[in-house]
Amino acid sequence: MSDDTKTNGIKDLLVTAGISSADKPKDDALEINIGYYSHDLKIDTEVEDLMHELLTLRSFLMSMHEFMNEKMPVPKITEQPKKFWALMSEFKKDYPSYTEEQKHDYWCRHQQFPEYAERDEKFIKKAFPIEWQLKYYRRKARLQEIQNKFVEWGLDGENVLKISWKDLPAHKLEFNILDDDYSKVMFQSETYQFEGAVQRNFIRHLNDMHKIGKIPVSTANLRDALNIDYSPSTYFLIDKENAIYHPAWGTLILQPKQGYYQLNIKVQPTPNS
Repeated sequence: MSDDTKTNGIKDLLVTAGISSADKPKDDALEINIGYYSHDLKIDTEVEDLMHELLTLRSFLMSMHEFMNEKMPVPKITEQPKKFWALMSEFKKDYPSYTEEQKHDYWCRHQQFPEYAERDEKFIKKAFPIEWQLKYYRRKARLQEIQNKFVEWGLDGENVLKISWKDLPAHKLEFNILDDDYSKVMFQSETYQFEGAVQRNFIRHLNDMHKIGKIPVSTANLRDALNIDYSPSTYFLIDKENAIYHPAWGTLILQPKQGYYQLNIKVQPTPNS
């Protein structure tokens, strides 16, 4: 009996039994999908989303602390009580990209030690509008909610503090706004700083247009929106003599055609699509 005859006979038996050959698992173990690794479980997505939210909130709060520190600096590091040094030594290891001042400031304000909580509360109430106050306090509260949730799930507090951007999947690192004024954004794990109102508002406007699917954006539109007289590229030229542009130019910022600009991020579907 030929192999074909054997194979056809098996197929006939499967049909008689009501079983499709498609039900047979593939021999290649790599092709077997057991479900978990597809990352489509809602609980997996929840973890990714909360980690992403925690890191974004942490970045926002650091920026807000820097803004506060311009008007009301925390006591100098050398003036700190001894109990801060143990905390600072851990923070140095966990956040190597932050300056000593940022780490110090974060601990003083975010942890709300008695030495600073009352002073900060009085200062914030006096120096900032109610909207800013509410945004600041709500972000701090939400950050604490997420941290508490992670501890509730079984992660110890030290490891919660060690969560970083590198712990997120790639799709969560494509484009992130790290400061309210767009002075700092992340694109594909790279952090870009934008100086001056034009650069920041340029990124903000392109992002707004991206959200509603109106891309690419023309130079005329940008001039009107940003109230500028020159081509947008002029404001990103950091070395005119050598024609060197801002690092985000040609990476995050694209020119799909002459006189048009857009961010190099995935196109969102329009409301009517």
